[in-house]
Amino acid sequence: MSKINIDLKAGMKMNKYLSMDSKISLSRTKATDRPQYGKGGEVYQLLYIPRNIPLNDLKTFRSDTQRHIYYVNPTLQELNPYYINYQYSNMDERWRAFGYYTIKIDFTPWLYATGKYSFDYYDTSIEEQNRTNGIDDQSKESYKSMEQRYYEHNIEGMILGHNTFAERFRLGYSLGGNIMYQRTSGLTGYSENMAKEGIWYHNSALGKNTAEQTFTERETRSVFGTLQFAWDEWIALDLTARNDWSSTLPKNNCSYFYPSANLSWVFSDMMRRYDMGLPSWITFGKLRLSAAQDWSARRWDHFYKDRSAEYKTLVNTFYYVDRKAYKNAFYMTRIFYAFLASTMTDTYGEMPFGVYVQGKAAPEKCPYNTQEEVYDMVFRMLTEAADSIQPGQCSFKFADREDKCYNGDEAKWIRFANTLRLALRISNVDPERARQEGVAALNHPGGLMQSQDDRMRTVPNYAPVAMGGEDDSGLENEVANCGFRYSDVVMSLDMEQAYKNLGSALDPRCRICWYRPTPKNFLELGREMSTDYKGCAIGDNNISHETNVYSPLKCNHHEGKVLNDNYWFGYCREYLWLGYAESRFLLAEARLREWTYAYGSAEDLFKDGIRESFNYYHMADSADIYIDRLNIYNGTQENPFAGSNKEAQLEQIITQKWLAVFPNGNEGWAEFRRTDYPRLNNHLSNKDPNIANGKFIKRVGYSTDEYAYNIENVPEGVNQSTRVWWDVQDTNNENGERNTPNNFR
Repeated sequence: MSKINIDLKAGMKMNKYLSMDSKISLSRTKATDRPQYGKGGEVYQLLYIPRNIPLNDLKTFRSDTQRHIYYVNPTLQELNPYYINYQYSNMDERWRAFGYYTIKIDFTPWLYATGKYSFDYYDTSIEEQNRTNGIDDQSKESYKSMEQRYYEHNIEGMILGHNTFAERFRLGYSLGGNIMYQRTSGLTGYSENMAKEGIWYHNSALGKNTAEQTFTERETRSVFGTLQFAWDEWIALDLTARNDWSSTLPKNNCSYFYPSANLSWVFSDMMRRYDMGLPSWITFGKLRLSAAQDWSARRWDHFYKDRSAEYKTLVNTFYYVDRKAYKNAFYMTRIFYAFLASTMTDTYGEMPFGVYVQGKAAPEKCPYNTQEEVYDMVFRMLTEAADSIQPGQCSFKFADREDKCYNGDEAKWIRFANTLRLALRISNVDPERARQEGVAALNHPGGLMQSQDDRMRTVPNYAPVAMGGEDDSGLENEVANCGFRYSDVVMSLDMEQAYKNLGSALDPRCRICWYRPTPKNFLELGREMSTDYKGCAIGDNNISHETNVYSPLKCNHHEGKVLNDNYWFGYCREYLWLGYAESRFLLAEARLREWTYAYGSAEDLFKDGIRESFNYYHMADSADIYIDRLNIYNGTQENPFAGSNKEAQLEQIITQKWLAVFPNGNEGWAEFRRTDYPRLNNHLSNKDPNIANGKFIKRVGYSTDEYAYNIENVPEGVNQSTRVWWDVQDTNNENGERNTPNNFR
């Protein structure tokens, strides 16, 4: 590897009012023949060579008659490390320029303004040659080239000030704005079966020859401000507010606002100042109270301002314009809204719903329904819809692209509604109602989900039209977007332990969903370290946006419009809301509760759920191998399905279900609260003072707007430690020790 850096920095104070500072950095990094990582790499193969095999004997790795020579017949798992070194060649080169220019104007000693322009540009070239592993056909020899360009600039202006009054009172304030523009482009070529050895050009390929071009563009405009009140520097109130307008969101919903408030009291300084006496063992003491509105408010607003408004328009149109023609469309819309409402109430608990479900205009101060009432309405909506839809019998039918979930297939909506009735969570709080709803869904003539084709999913607009998207330049899969582009998603410690400890070998799904901890610049070049997969414990306050500490999400970031099964997450990958695998686990629990005997044993359905999870990931051949290696089948742990302990059997079902529903965190979290499975590790810490150490978060707090404008209706005494209606038993006791789960009442 070679690297050249040039830094230029300049600054000056032009007069007592005006000063400037600037810096430009230029760099060029070039590397050749970076080593391969993982099982296909030299280091991995070296570690598994028996000690009695001299390495010198392996240096002859090919001959005129043998393409790949090893001490045993080479296989995909056993390769000569010297051959691997010959097999792969690569080169990557990056030119980068980044810098900034700032200007500062001092109006007075207490008021000044700043302006800043910053930019970052890089151009990366990558070439990879693969001479095949000496086992596959020589025609699999391949050449890959990539050109990637990235550009971002930020233009920011701020006015800042501070004033002191009566010696002890300080006021600080700021107001600013920013425009962030980002553009990326890429060109990837891939060829197989080169015409002549050592000639690596796409034009010389005799076999497969493909190319893909990608382009993304985004802009975010922001305004923000801060206000701070401080008294004698031992008590302070900080207020912040920010509003962003993003070009990647729909034009009528591209704005999001997030305020915060922070009150801090350094009581140790106050007590010393006023000689109030303080124990010698307290050197510093501080209390802080914070409130912020961000994710919770955006989700709340999205449901009520966007989805509920959309629902109101659709159901009123379908009902009043031509009730007969739009009958199926009316009930399909009701199913979707019931599904959204179920996820909302599972997250927040009590919520306004009765007015909205009727398609009426909601009052400014809207009453709340209990969660029991919300669930009752959801069940009735699903039952009525499943009984009322008559596939193919209405003159109006959604076109494929108008129905983002099932492409207008009305029978699939019925099967989804019935399956959703099994998924609702009242088995512990109201076992009899749960049984009635479950049995009715199981016996409904419309049936349950039948195959992977029935999975409930939506396709991001970024995806090509052929995949069900709109081929937009923005509106990508946000899991991939946040996971790779912003490095906001890493593996949890609980998931790491599930991948590694449930059986005698690593869960194969881990390898396609997660990278090993690797620096971001390596991942951008298509390289991955050989370090072990690592998860982050819940409540780890040292989490950052680095990708080399914990395992980041594995995303096909080079080919935005292409699905690649080796990098499961991608910008055009569908969102899975209720998969066929989950439906099999629902049936396994239904069989365990003796609601049905028609689908086989609970153990058979448990295995079916695992197989369908692997099938969804296009790994069907690995499913039975994984099942055989599970501890309950490899002899290292008792198989609960061989006995009569239903609680132990349910733990196995829910643990595998928790893995299968990833990355649907809403579903995994709800099932954990309902059943207390899987056995997650306790939080390291809780930032919410309402959640005691050793306790888990049980719901999400309401939007601060609700407390500001609808306080009369917000449930009293509710915070994020308050269990929702169907969560009948706390996971841990007051000492942070796990309560014994009781899911059969």
